[in-house]
Amino acid sequence: VCQDDHQKPKPAPDGILYAMKQLGCTDSIYVGDSISDLLAGRNAGSTVIAALTKIEKEQGLIDFEPDHAVYELAEIRQILQKNHEQ
Repeated sequence: VCQDDHQKPKPAPDGILYAMKQLGCTDSIYVGDSISDLLAGRNAGSTVIAALTKIEKEQGLIDFEPDHAVYELAEIRQILQKNHEQ
């Protein structure tokens, strides 16, 4: 999905909702490393995961209170497994 597929940029949820529609999904998990990413995910009704990849942005992302926060992308697998078990 790219911006050409929808009208509004993040934090509007259009891109996420477009992707979900194309895939036939009713729920989603969105991973982002910026506030606008997390807002877009939240606006789409997604579970949001903050990717804490840049130390200078870390506190702002944590203050956003994402559903999950990870330092390594490999940690997402554990979150997915936990969610699948519930």
